[in-house]
Amino acid sequence: MNNVIYANFAQEEDSGYTMDDLDNGQKRVTGVYVGDIAAIKDGNEVYLGEKVEQGISYPVVTDIDKMNQFCIMWLCIFQPEVIVEDE
Repeated sequence: MNNVIYANFAQEEDSGYTMDDLDNGQKRVTGVYVGDIAAIKDGNEVYLGEKVEQGISYPVVTDIDKMNQFCIMWLCIFQPEVIVEDE
C-alpha cells in the first residue's frame, strides 16, 4: 500500500507520527499528521483537527471505529485505486 501513504519522517518533512514515551524507555505511535492536519488516538477516542505545537487545536472527537470507517469511505470515493485486494 505504498501508494496510499507517503511519508519521509525526517525532521524537515511535513508529515510524521506523534509519539508517547512508555515506562520501559520505548516509544509508541499515538497519531499521525500531514501538513496542518493531525489525528491522535487516546484509548478508543480519536482527536482530529489542526496540528499545533501543543497538540491539536479545537479537535473533533470521535471513536476509532467511526474514524476508520470515514477513512475507508474517503479513499473508496476519492482514490479508489488504493483499495484493492492483494493477488
